[in-house]
Amino acid sequence: FPVTIADVTECLVKDKPDAYVKKVAEVLSQKISMAMETKNRGVKTESMSARKRLGWMRMTGNNIIIEVCFLSNKMDVHKYEHKKVQVAEAIAEVLSYYARV
Repeated sequence: FPVTIADVTECLVKDKPDAYVKKVAEVLSQKISMAMETKNRGVKTESMSARKRLGWMRMTGNNIIIEVCFLSNKMDVHKYEHKKVQVAEAIAEVLSYYARV
């Protein structure tokens, strides 16, 4: 599949993430985009999102929203269906590593 406007992966974090959260989000975005074979748009802050303010970010603790694909894009969904095991493995690998750091 060629890269399209929707064929991307990114992670969203709070507006002022600490270094740990930012690093985890960067690695998650990189590893997932590699697994999905999509363009890695990296880490964006909540205020950089389309909505500018996300309810998930109001929760306490470390918050990262992973955008693996766009469900409104049939090609993205098709690609995800064929790569979901690799995506899950990439997420597990990153979280397992950073849980020990």
